[in-house]
Amino acid sequence: MEELSILRTARYRNGRFEVEGTACTPGTGDVDADLATAWATSGSVYDRFHRTDRLSRLVLLCAGALLNGLPDDDDLHERTGILLTGGKGSLDSDMRHHQGLQQGQVSPGTFVYTLPNIALGEMTIRHKLFGPGMCLQSANPDLDRMRDLCRWMLGVDGMRRVVCGRADIFADEVSATFLLVGSGGRPWNTDELNALHR
Repeated sequence: MEELSILRTARYRNGRFEVEGTACTPGTGDVDADLATAWATSGSVYDRFHRTDRLSRLVLLCAGALLNGLPDDDDLHERTGILLTGGKGSLDSDMRHHQGLQQGQVSPGTFVYTLPNIALGEMTIRHKLFGPGMCLQSANPDLDRMRDLCRWMLGVDGMRRVVCGRADIFADEVSATFLLVGSGGRPWNTDELNALHR
């Protein structure tokens, strides 16, 4: 296998959305409004976007920045893996669901998102990705583990790329760092990636 490298990056920090280091949107402090503005700016289309939970919106936004523009063919659908990590899991949706229960409002639309891997599922549906997928929870980014898992995924059945993302959302704290990993791009540099994840 060729050396592991970074093909594209996307980053979101409390309303500020960046693709390849270039700011696309400033943040206003309103989480839902900022996600909607970033989505509108991205040019992505997905009817379900505004009906999903905040974590799924964050994941869809960042993954779209990496995958939009790639040829929409079997190579994309069949040969792209997904590695999604986070520290908070679905805690934001869990709290919203719990608040609804306390108020006597039972909502399947909220309950369905009380698993963090649902965000991974939304991404696979949106981009029709059929490669291997993994959703893990860890307190902090572990770039050595992420690198090893990306290498493993790229060794499975001719995978060509991996969407490797870390997404966290709780209350008004929102952060995501997504990488499109494959070969033929910038070398994987742990120091640079640690800085990107800050």
